[in-house]
Amino acid sequence: MPRERIAALVREYQSSGLTLAAFARRAGVKYPTFAGWVYSQGGSANRKGAVRFAQLQLPRRVRR
Repeated sequence: MPRERIAALVREYQSSGLTLAAFARRAGVKYPTFAGWVYSQGGSANRKGAVRFAQLQLPRRVRR
C-alpha cells in the first residue's frame, strides 16, 4: 500500500473515535499491520496518551 494511503488512514483513525481494532476492521486491514503503521507514525492506541480509570461500585450482596 502506498505511504500516502497509509498516512491518510492513520490520520483518519486518529480523528475517528474508534478503537484501533475497530478501525482496522472497517478499513479491511489486519490489526497487527495497522497497529504497526500507527505506532511507526508516533501514534498510540490510546489517542489521549493517558490511561483512564473508572471507579465502579458493585451492589451489596444480600444475605438470605
